[in-house]
Amino acid sequence: MPRLASALVLLTAMGLVGATYQDYGIAWDEGVQARYGELVLAYFRSGMVDDRANDLFSLRIYGPLLESAMALVYEGTPDRRFEIRHGLTALFGLLALPALALCARPLRRPWLGATAGVFLVTMPRFWGHLFANSKDVPFAAAFSLAMASLAGLLTRTDYPWRLALACGGALGLAGAIRPGGLPLLMLLLAGVLAYRVYSAQRDGTARRGPWIDTTLEGALVVAVAWAVNFFNLKLSLDQYPFLPFVGTVTS
Repeated sequence: MPRLASALVLLTAMGLVGATYQDYGIAWDEGVQARYGELVLAYFRSGMVDDRANDLFSLRIYGPLLESAMALVYEGTPDRRFEIRHGLTALFGLLALPALALCARPLRRPWLGATAGVFLVTMPRFWGHLFANSKDVPFAAAFSLAMASLAGLLTRTDYPWRLALACGGALGLAGAIRPGGLPLLMLLLAGVLAYRVYSAQRDGTARRGPWIDTTLEGALVVAVAWAVNFFNLKLSLDQYPFLPFVGTVTS
């Protein structure tokens, strides 16, 4: 029943998005964000030669994954670019709802996910930003998914490799939207893995020794996160050698 309630909250929110996404105005910076996505597409299509995306204000410090994906969707109907952007941004942002439900599982509060979802979608600021804020809302959704997977890793006594894959995907996705959030997420991952080592040593649950299992699991998470974030290509190692996950399209 709680899972059904969470699903109903999500479906209701998706229905509202579908019914209203064409009726929202354009945010003050949305035109620039759209142009950035278009220039990132030009960058890849030119064989990474056309680097005009780097000269568009300071947008090179943001991850281009979502912006360029939306530009790819609407390039056949440029006169509807903003309506399409609003719909896609909102649907991506609603991924925060299943993330809330997943976060509730380890707490053994079955109704917490549905309740939190209702509170979130009825928050005026969240719903107001849901359609036009293509930086913060999608990052919040990806961050929530990463936190949900980290919570799962923290509370499991076995070594769930599928959960590690999901965690790496969520971390990479968050970094591909707002690279500045990755250091915090990686610190949280380090804390979770350290706690797993401690728990395995205390309870004797590791199969090959806690350090081996945890190192393999952590390496898988980081490898998947890197692969997802590699969409940003040229990882700016020359300019930011201490932040190899910074996802900027640099020359």
